Amino acid sequence: MAVNYSIVMGGYPGEGNLNADPLFVDAANGDYRLSAESPAISAADPSSPLDEYGTPADMGAIPYDRPGDPADRPAPASSVLEAYPNPFN
Repeated sequence: MAVNYSIVMGGYPGEGNLNADPLFVDAANGDYRLSAESPAISAADPSSPLDEYGTPADMGAIPYDRPGDPADRPAPASSVLEAYPNPFN
């Protein structure tokens, strides 16, 4: 199994892996959002699509929510989901 573009405390072989504390907001209480100082911000696989802010994607399941007026953010790219057989008919 290959592990790439991940934060693994103690290090792990693989492309783009970081040996660092991800600096979650409050992991002890289950808040796994990235803090502003996190090394995981904009550190995901460079071939990943840009995030909603037009910057490189963040590592992790919950991206860093950059401060600012949501109206100033670029519109997210649209996507189409298909389900077959169509459960909505």
